[in-house]
Amino acid sequence: MNIADITIRLAEHSDSKNIWAWRNDSETRRNSNSEDEITWENHCAWFDKSLLNENRRILIGINTDAGDAIGVVRFDLDTDGDSAEVSINLNPKWRGKGLCKPLLSSAIDAYSKEHVCVLDAYIKLPNIPSIKCFEHCGFTAHERGEERLRLR
Repeated sequence: MNIADITIRLAEHSDSKNIWAWRNDSETRRNSNSEDEITWENHCAWFDKSLLNENRRILIGINTDAGDAIGVVRFDLDTDGDSAEVSINLNPKWRGKGLCKPLLSSAIDAYSKEHVCVLDAYIKLPNIPSIKCFEHCGFTAHERGEERLRLR
């Protein structure tokens, strides 16, 4: 699959259930800041606030051929507008198919049309596939902690 096969759009209320299910996937939880399962009620409150948050963009990648959502990329712009934290989560059924890089690249291209800023990603050290995905998209190691790597 190449980048042309992915369409990027803003998340909508109808994406809530997918994003919640993907977030509660065991592999996603293992690589998240919080490994706890998120309740539906807490997710709904977070998601509704997120859609209204001017400093947050949640983008959905759609496989153009299949018409299926392949993942989500979230950008959280800091209050100064100088940098944004970016995170990615693939739909578990699309993992291992080489889609992380084109999804992230497409989402960054879409976000960059709206915001010009430094992008940071914080990734757990054991999450080598995610680190490689971000590096492929031009991120470099900026700061290494005990558990996480900051890529910029």
